[in-house]
Amino acid sequence: SAVRVIGLNAGVVLPGRRWRLGLGGYTLSRDYANLYTYQYRNGRRTKKILDTLTPQLALTYLTPNVSYVVFQRLWLEISVPLEVGLGRSHYTVTDQNGHLTTDSRGLFVPLEAGLAVLLRPTRWVGVSGSVGYRKSVFEVDYKEDFDGMYFSYRVNVFVGAIWRDWRQYRQRWHLARELVASRRP
Repeated sequence: SAVRVIGLNAGVVLPGRRWRLGLGGYTLSRDYANLYTYQYRNGRRTKKILDTLTPQLALTYLTPNVSYVVFQRLWLEISVPLEVGLGRSHYTVTDQNGHLTTDSRGLFVPLEAGLAVLLRPTRWVGVSGSVGYRKSVFEVDYKEDFDGMYFSYRVNVFVGAIWRDWRQYRQRWHLARELVASRRP
C-alpha cells in the first residue's frame, strides 16, 4: 500500500555542474490503528469491523546518493538520481488490551533509481519532483516487501547561491561605506 516517507537530502554540485553528491535521511511511521476487516454475506460486504490487532511500522534509512544532470538550462534541469542506503525497520503488533504480540526489527539495504526534474525560478529556491523505483536488495531479520514505485516532490534551497550573494552584498556595502567616508571633508 502507498506510504508517505519524509526526509531531508543535502548535496553538493561538483565542478562542471553535471554531477551532484548528497546524503539523504528518511523516515516512515505508519500506524494501522484504523485498520478494518469486513464481514461478508452472500458475496456482499455487509459490515465494517475494527480489527482487534493494531500493527505499526517504523522505518528509518540513510542514503548516500549521486545524480547526473542530463539536461540543463538556466531555469530547468533533468537528472538521473541513484541512491544506495542502509536502514532499519521496526514492526510491532499490539492486541486490543495493549499487549505486544509481535516485535520484529531488521536491517535493509534500499537501492533507488529514477528521473528528476528541477524548476528553478530564482537563484535561491526551486521546486523539484522525481519518479523512480525502490528495491530492497538485502534484508536481515525482518523480511518485508519494501520494493515499489516512488514519487517525490521537494523544495530546493540553494545555500551556496545565497551565501555567494550575501558575501557580494556585504563587499559592495563595505566599498560604498569606504567611498562615502573618503569623500567627507
